[in-house]
This record gives sequence, C-alpha cells and structure tokens, in this order.
Amino acid sequence: MTNQQLKQATIEIRNQLEKEIKGSICSLYPRSSSKTAEEFANDYPHAYNELEKALEENTENQIQALTKELSYTWFNRLCAFRYMDLLHYTPIGVVSGSSNSQLPEMLWETKQGIMPEIYLKSSKSLQLIQSLLDGSTKSSDPDTKMYNVLLQEACHYFNKFMPFLFSSQHSLTDHIVPANLLDSHSVLAKVQELLTEETVLHSLQDTNETHAPANGIVEIVGWLYQYYQTEDHDAIYAAFKNNYKALASDIPSATQLYTPEWIVRYMVDNSLGRLWLQNKPESLIKKKLQYYIEPEESEEEIINITSPEEITFCDPA
Repeated sequence: MTNQQLKQATIEIRNQLEKEIKGSICSLYPRSSSKTAEEFANDYPHAYNELEKALEENTENQIQALTKELSYTWFNRLCAFRYMDLLHYTPIGVVSGSSNSQLPEMLWETKQGIMPEIYLKSSKSLQLIQSLLDGSTKSSDPDTKMYNVLLQEACHYFNKFMPFLFSSQHSLTDHIVPANLLDSHSVLAKVQELLTEETVLHSLQDTNETHAPANGIVEIVGWLYQYYQTEDHDAIYAAFKNNYKALASDIPSATQLYTPEWIVRYMVDNSLGRLWLQNKPESLIKKKLQYYIEPEESEEEIINITSPEEITFCDPA
C-alpha cells in the first residue's frame, strides 16, 4: 500500500467513524424523547450523566466535538488492539481472526462455548452473552451484540494497563461504539486491511544494528496519526490564508505532524552524535551513525564532556 492509498483509506475510516459515532450519540441524546434514550438513562445513569454533561449547552458544536473525540478514541483503540493481537500481546485475539475463523478470536471461542474469562469479569455481561448464545435474549444480530459486549469487557481489562486509551466500567464509550463491527465494510475490517501481519513482522525484522529505517508498523502508525488529522490540518491552513486566528484547540491539527524515522535519526546523528565525536573523535560509534555529516571545517568551540552521564537535554517544546 502506497502512502497515498494509506492516506485515502485513513480519511475514509475517519469519515465513516464520525458518521457512525454521531448517529449513536444522537440516538442516546439526553434531550431526546426516544425509547432508546430513556432506557439508556434508566439503565446506565453514570454514562448518561457523562453524555448529558458533554452536551449540556445543547449545541451542534458540542455534538461535533464529542463526535470527533469519541471517533478518535475508537480509531486508536482498534489500531492498538490490532497491533497487540498480531504481536500476541493479547491473551486472546480481540479484533483479529483465529486460524479457525475470520471472526475475532474471542468471539469465535465464545461461540464454541469457551468463555474468554480473562476479559469477562462482569456477571451481567456474562449473563447477557449466555442468553444470546441460548436464544433466550432475542436479537436481530446476536453475533454483533455479543461482540460489542466482549469488546467492552476487553477495554475494561486493558484499562488497568493503559487507562489513557481504554475505558473503565460504566464509561460512555461502552455504549457509543462504531456500527456493525463484524461487517465486511466496517471500520474494523478497514483497520485490519491497514495493519497486517506481514507489515508487523517486516517492521520487527528491520530493526538491526545498521539502524535501517523501519518501514513497517512503526512508520505506519505514525502516518495513520498524521493522515487522520489531514482534513483538520488542511482546513486550518486554508483558514489562515483568510486571516483566521488559531484557537488553542486548533494547535494539534496545525502543528503535530508525524516525523519519519530517517529524519529523527538525521537529527540525532548530527546533534548528539556530533557532540560525542567532538569529544571522542576515535569512537567507533561513528560507523553506526548512518546520517552523520562530517563538518567541513573544524569547530573551535565545543561542549566538553567525558561521559554520557554528563549530557543533558532541553526540549523547548
């Protein structure tokens, strides 16, 4: 997949996510008189209060801001689960199929009667899954319903390791999720196409002593981040041409761009690497600085150091 194809696919995923997430938000809208919204308020008061607080001013801007926030959260989660599945960091595959089925592994095992107990800690969730399996709870799409419950429980499990990404129990994101995740055209299916086993293995094999740039998932994750922000970035720069004054909320989209690995290595080789070689010109590390450029003239003023421990850094950002 070329960078242009990756860009187009990521933008497509974002647009689809935002459409689906906004639809889910509106169906649970606190000021809606729909049966779904009323049941949500009664059954899940904590999540309902979270939604009500986020939309307290009842404006389109608030709905749009919440849509963007939750969509980006789900994009990151699905990519993270896919990454961890392929590298076998998950006890049971969360979003990736097993050797036996194209269904996500934890769903396939559940349908075989093997409950993913490491994820499934809620007795309420376990009862719902069992009732879906035996048919006592009717659903037009029991597999998707069951998978949403399992995905929710997997997020709770990983919350203790990565609370910045995965929700705890009773969170709003337990109830506002992308639609039809098992469908062949779902955002999950598209994330699976972007992050493949071949890509992951390729990136790991590229990490060697010569420091060749990793062209696999490490690079892809960075480009996914940047391409996800493409439309916001382009819109802000178009506004700048019309004398738009940026808000604090505009800064990430305008400035936080992905830096490819070769640029990072170039910067490090010609700053930290140069500092070391100025003090230790006989050092063998020079052979490993792939992007180091020899100064044309000798430098008269240098910072004197005798050991790596003496080096300090300042990040002006």
